[in-house]
Amino acid sequence: MITHPSHVFISYSRRDSAFAEQLERDLQGHHLKTWRDTTSITGSQEWYDSIIAGIEGAYAVLLIVTENSEQSRWVKRESLFAEKKGIPIVPILPTAYTPRHFEFLLIETTPFHCIPPNYEATLPKIMTSLEDLRGRRDSLRLDTTDSSAETAYLDFLLSETEADLRSTLYVGLGATTERVMPRLKPSRLGVPHKSEFRRLGLEKIVGDAFEKPGEAVPDARIPLRDMQRCILLGDPGVGKTTTLLQLAIDLAYAAKSGESSLLPVFVPLRSYTGEQSFEAFVQAQMGNLQSHYADLLAEKRLVLLCDALNEMQRLGPDGHSLVADVRDYLKYKPVWVVSCRVRDYQEELADLENVAKVRLSPLDPPQIYEVIQRRFHETPERGNKLWETMQGTPKLLEKWAEFQKYNLTPYFWQTKNDWEVAVKANVADEKRHWGLRYHGFEELWQNLNKDTRRLMSLCRNPYMLYIVCEIFDLSDILPENRGALFAQFVDDLLTREEANSTAVGSDWIPQSQIRLTLAHLAYLMQRSESGTELPYLEAIAYIQEQLPNLDPMLLLKFARAASLIELGDTVRFTHQLLQEYFASEKMAQMMDSSTSPTVFWPSDSWWKPQGWEETAIFLAGNRDLITVAEWIMQANPLLAYRCLRESGQSVSEAAYQSFAPRLAERLFQELTPHIGTKFSFPLQETASIVATLNPPKSIDYAEGLFLYLIEGIKAKQTVPLQETASLIAKLNPAKATEYTEYLYEHVFQSHHQAALDILRRIPLNELWRGLPSRFDPDLPKLFPENRTLKMMMVVDDHIPSRLLLRKVLERAYGEEFVIIEEGDSYTALVSAVVLSPDLVTSDINHPGIGGIEFCKYLHKIPTMEQVLFIFISADGFKEARGLDAGANDFLTKPLNPREVVERIGILLGRPIAY
Repeated sequence: MITHPSHVFISYSRRDSAFAEQLERDLQGHHLKTWRDTTSITGSQEWYDSIIAGIEGAYAVLLIVTENSEQSRWVKRESLFAEKKGIPIVPILPTAYTPRHFEFLLIETTPFHCIPPNYEATLPKIMTSLEDLRGRRDSLRLDTTDSSAETAYLDFLLSETEADLRSTLYVGLGATTERVMPRLKPSRLGVPHKSEFRRLGLEKIVGDAFEKPGEAVPDARIPLRDMQRCILLGDPGVGKTTTLLQLAIDLAYAAKSGESSLLPVFVPLRSYTGEQSFEAFVQAQMGNLQSHYADLLAEKRLVLLCDALNEMQRLGPDGHSLVADVRDYLKYKPVWVVSCRVRDYQEELADLENVAKVRLSPLDPPQIYEVIQRRFHETPERGNKLWETMQGTPKLLEKWAEFQKYNLTPYFWQTKNDWEVAVKANVADEKRHWGLRYHGFEELWQNLNKDTRRLMSLCRNPYMLYIVCEIFDLSDILPENRGALFAQFVDDLLTREEANSTAVGSDWIPQSQIRLTLAHLAYLMQRSESGTELPYLEAIAYIQEQLPNLDPMLLLKFARAASLIELGDTVRFTHQLLQEYFASEKMAQMMDSSTSPTVFWPSDSWWKPQGWEETAIFLAGNRDLITVAEWIMQANPLLAYRCLRESGQSVSEAAYQSFAPRLAERLFQELTPHIGTKFSFPLQETASIVATLNPPKSIDYAEGLFLYLIEGIKAKQTVPLQETASLIAKLNPAKATEYTEYLYEHVFQSHHQAALDILRRIPLNELWRGLPSRFDPDLPKLFPENRTLKMMMVVDDHIPSRLLLRKVLERAYGEEFVIIEEGDSYTALVSAVVLSPDLVTSDINHPGIGGIEFCKYLHKIPTMEQVLFIFISADGFKEARGLDAGANDFLTKPLNPREVVERIGILLGRPIAY
C-alpha cells in the first residue's frame, strides 16, 4: 500500500490550461510528482473532497498567478486552504500581469517570473525550490493515510460515472422549454447511452475468428480476472463507452468494499492530443492519486480503461502517431482494456501480445423488448405497438431461449437473399433442418422478414434502438431504413428548437443552412487527423467562409441546443453515427456533382477500410439504392454490395440479379491480375456475392475464386482458410469433393484445425458421398497407408470438462497422440469421418444427435468399426445403454484424472502411471 504521499499541487484557472500542462510536463520530466485537477464539472462534495485530499497530500502549492486565476473563486479558495494547512505556496507569473488579489503572496514569497523567453532559465530554479520544500516536508512526515486518498478517488469516480449514466445524452423529442437543460462541456468520463440500457452482453473471441459468435462472458469483470489485457470490440453505437463505465463502477465498488485492491482509471482517448506524453495523460486522469501513479503501477493495482481508440486523433502536433503512443505504452502494462472497432484492432493493435478479444454482443429480441418496455413504462400500450411494428411477437420471446440452446440464433438475422445459402451450407442435414421447422424457427424468421426495413435487426444496435424509440414516441410512424431514421431524427430535433426559439422571440437560422453547415463540418472531421472533431476556432472560420452572412457562433449554439454537437475547445458530434449521417449528406452532394468515388476509396487500396464505409451505407438509405451502388461500384465493388444488403432499402430480386453479375464481373477484374501473387484479396465477401448469383454464373465465379486459392497454396503463401471454407460450401458436390481432397492434403499437417473447419462446411450427406476414397481402394487415398499420426477425440459440450480432459490426455499421451476436441456430436461425426481417430471419449448428453446415437453411428463407418469408445458422463444410470450401444467403457463424472488414464491404458493394452 501507499505511504506518505508527496507531490506538488498545481492551482490554476482552466483558461490557463496550456501553461499549466506545459509546466506539469516539465516537472514530471524531471521526476517530480504533480497533482492537477483536470475535471470539467466542479462543485460536488466529491470534487471538494478530491481537491482537499490533493492539497493535504502536497508539500507545496504552485500557484499560477494571472488575471484569469485572480478572477477564479476556486483558485482563491485553494490558496486560502493551503495557507490554513501551512503548506508553502510558490507563485508563478507566466505573463507580465501585475497581481492585485494575490499581492499579499508576493510580500512573503518571491515569485518566479516565467514570462517568455525567461521560462527555460527559470525552470531549474523552480525545481530547486521544490526539492528544498520537499526535503522540509519529508522531515515533518505529516500523518496522512493512503486509504483516505483512495476512498476520496473512488467516491469521486463513482459519483461522476453514476451521474453520467443517469444523465440523458439527448433531450426528449417532445421536451418543453423548461426541460431543455444547457449543455455542459462533457465530463472527463464521457457520456454513455440512456439509462434504459442495462448491462450489455459480452462474448470472448477465440483467436481471430471475428465473424463467428464468441463464448459468452457472464460478468463484466471477467476480462480482467481471467484475461487482464483485453480489447473490447464493437461497432459505433453498440455501447463500448457504457460498458467501460460499468466496468469502472464494478471495480470501484469492489475496491471500496475490500473485495479487490484494483483501482480503475478511465482514459478518454478522444481527449489525447499528443501535447504531453501518453503516460502523463494517463496520470492526469487519476485525480488526487496521480502522485501515486508509479507505486500503484508497480503494485499492478491500476486498471487502465482506455475508451474509443477509433475516435482518437491520429497524429500529434509534430506529426508522430498517437496510436503508436498508446500501443507502446500498453505493450508492457499488466492490466488494461482498450475499446475500439474490429478494424482498428486489426490495423493498429494486432501486434500487441497476450491480448484477449471481447466483443459486445448485439441486443437480442428479449433485450430489445425489455428496453422498449422500460422506455414506455408510462404508456405500455405504445411500447407494445412499437414491438408489433418490428414484427415482434410473444412467441418470439417464448422461443428465443430454445433457439439459443440449439445454436439457431445466428441464422435468425440472415437476410432473405442469404437465407437459403445459410441453410444449405450449415443446416443441410435432414434432422437439423427438420428441427428448424419443428421449433417454429422458420415461421418466426419469415414473419420477421415481412418488415422489409428489418427494424428488429437494426435495433440490435443500442443507439439505433434509442433513436427508433424517440421517433416512435413522437410520431407513431417509423421511416423505412437507418438513413431515413436519422433524417427524421435530425428534422425533429431542429423543429423542436425552432419552435422553442420562436416561442421566446429569439432569432433562428433556417434548418437547411444548419444541415448544410453540419454536413460540411462532418466531412471535414472525417478528413481531419482526429477523425471526430475540429478545433472550435477552425470551425468558426470555416462557417464564416462558407456562409458569410450568418453568425457562426449562433449557428453552433442552435446545433448544440438541438443536441447534435458538443462545444468546448473543439466541435464534435454527440454521437459518431450522427457524424456519419451528416457526412453522408456531403457525400450525396459530391455524387450528384459526378465526383469520382475514388476520392474516398483510392484505387491502390480500395479494399481496405478507409473510414467512409458507414457514411456510404447511410447515403444508400436516403437515395435511390441502385444509383448509389452503381456510383460506389466504380471504386469499391464490395462496399456497393454491402449497401445493397445493409442500407435497409428493399430491392427486387429481378433488379438484384440484373445488377449482381456486373458487380461480380467488376470484382474479378480486380482479382484476376493478382492470381498467384501475395495480394491479399477480400475473398470471403467476394464469395458471399458469388453465392447469391443464379447458376451457372455462381459456379463459374466460384471456380475462378478457388483458382486464386490453389495458386496461393502452390506458392506457399498464407492462404485465407476461413474464406476457403465459405467458398467450398458454395460449390456443387463434385467440385467440393475434388477441391476438398486437394486442400486437405496440403493444409492438414500444418493447419489441422483450419482444415477441419473447411470440411465441416460440407453437409454430412455430401461429405459421405464426396469422400469415397476413404473407403474405396481403387481410388486415391486421402491418407497414406503408413501414416504415423494417431488421434484421440474428446467430445463434450461442457467447456471446462472438455478442457480438463484434454489436458489430462495430453499429459499422459501427448507424445504419441494428437488430442482434438469437439463440442457436439454432429461436428464430431464429421471430424471422425475424415480423421479416423483411434479413441473417442464422449459425454452421453450433449447437443446434436446425442451420445448414444453418436456411438452407434460412429461404429457404422467402415473405418471406425474398431474404434475405442469411452463414455464419460454424470448420468451413471445410462451406463448399460452406453455399453449396449458399443462403448468399450463408461466413467462417471466428476472426472478423476488418474482413473481416466488407467482405464484408457487398459484399453490400449499398455497401462501407464499418471
